[in-house]
Amino acid sequence: MSFGEDDLARLFSGYAFQARRAFDLIKARSHSLLGTIPNLYKVCRDGVELFKSMRPQIIPANQPVPYGNLAGQREAETLSTATLDDVLTCLVYETKDHKWCWSIVGSVGDRPFMFGEEQGHPLDSRGEAEKAAIAASGMIGARFEPVEEYEPVEDAETKSQIRVDGTYFVVSHIPIDKFRKIIFDMMKMLHLPPCEKSMRKLEYIWARGLLVPKAESIDQTGRLKGFFMMLLEKRMEMATAILNDTTGLSMH
Repeated sequence: MSFGEDDLARLFSGYAFQARRAFDLIKARSHSLLGTIPNLYKVCRDGVELFKSMRPQIIPANQPVPYGNLAGQREAETLSTATLDDVLTCLVYETKDHKWCWSIVGSVGDRPFMFGEEQGHPLDSRGEAEKAAIAASGMIGARFEPVEEYEPVEDAETKSQIRVDGTYFVVSHIPIDKFRKIIFDMMKMLHLPPCEKSMRKLEYIWARGLLVPKAESIDQTGRLKGFFMMLLEKRMEMATAILNDTTGLSMH
C-alpha cells in the first residue's frame, strides 16, 4: 500500500485541526498554567504526533483509579467515559528552569479534560516527562473510585472547590452578569474605584467573611459562607474582564 502526497496532506491537516482545538481549549481555561507556555500552538501541534507515537506503549489501568477532591471527581466523570481517540495532544515542554513538564489535553464531546504535571513537580528530562505521560494515559477509560475520606458531590459539573486558610470549600458557579453586579455594587457601597487594588480589598473582605465564627444562626452562617465562597471562587476567572468593562459604573 503506497502513501502518497494527498495522504500526507490529509494526515497533517488532521494534526492541525487537533492542535487548534487543543489550543482553543487551553486558552479558554485562563486559570491554567498551560496557557502561558511559549509557542503554545507549536507545542500542541508537536504533541499531536507525539501522542500518536506513544499510543502503542499505553497500558490500561487494571485497578480503580482513586480521587480525593472535587476537581478529581469532575475529571473522573469525564475520563471514565473517554477513550484514547478522545485525546487531542500530549504537551511536553521545557520550563524556564530547564525542567520538563507534560499534560494530556482532550475532549469527550463538549467536555474537555486536561491532566498532567503543570510545573508543580517538573522532571529532569524530556524522556522522563514522556514516560510519565504514557503511564498516566492508562487511566483514560478506567474505573474511578473516591478515597475513603472524600464524599462525592452531587452535580459536580456545576461546582468548584477552593481552599481558604487551609480548609477546602465546595462552591456553586455564579453567572457572569450576577457576579458583575455584585462587584460593582460593593465598589459603589465602599466608594472604591474599579481597579485591581479594589479587587484585592474585596477579596480580603470575602475571605474574612469565611472565617467569621457565627452569625445570628447556624443557617445564616452557612448561607453567608456559601455566598463568600462563591465570590472567592469566581474572582480570578471573572475579575479582569469585569474591571476592563466599566460600562454603567458610576462612582458617585
